Amino acid sequence: MRRGEAALLLLACLAAALGGCGGGGGSTQSTAAEAPIRGPQPPKGASPAELRVYRNFQPPRADPEVSGSAKAIEAGEAACEGKTPLEVKREFLSHSDLSADQRQALAQLDSAEAHPGGDYVAGQLAATVYEGTLEGSLGEYGYRGCVYALARGLEGRMGPK
Repeated sequence: MRRGEAALLLLACLAAALGGCGGGGGSTQSTAAEAPIRGPQPPKGASPAELRVYRNFQPPRADPEVSGSAKAIEAGEAACEGKTPLEVKREFLSHSDLSADQRQALAQLDSAEAHPGGDYVAGQLAATVYEGTLEGSLGEYGYRGCVYALARGLEGRMGPK
């Protein structure tokens, strides 16, 4: 697989994982355009991309069958709250256990941060860096908390000017 293909594959996988960002775990999913928004509501006059962020990155839910999942979500939110994806990358990259393909995909972070969209690739990439610092099976929940906190921080940058 060539370098560009690997990076695109990773980004596609991250986008596919988006459906699991908020937890829930149902076997049927509605599209992002149809999904009700739990938690904070978008401001009046929100752009279509901002509405997608609100739908795609809803408050993550702990799994009652996974001990520690709620604490991992809270820790992920606390670690990424008030930061940009680039700040998260800078803070956690040196401690993150990432594959070569994941590190290569991080080259897209600057561009994705400069042009955020409803799928918020920059936030997903940064949360992947944070997740790489976590050990054990709770990394997924830390990722969810981090990407949710980053998405909430994106609101002011995407809103009406």
